Amino acid sequence: MQGYLDEFGEAGVARFFETTDGWGAPIRDDRAAPLYPRAQKLSPAERALVDRWLAKLG
Repeated sequence: MQGYLDEFGEAGVARFFETTDGWGAPIRDDRAAPLYPRAQKLSPAERALVDRWLAKLG
């Protein structure tokens, strides 16, 4: 999401969440110890944006 936000702004993030399928799978919050080897740290604002969208998805 950080890349979408940098490249397309919040509208791009919204478009990504609204047009991507497969959100029924469990989402793991591994931010404290990321499993992805190239994970990027998010600012508090970026984290809040992602968390808002994930909450909307249920």
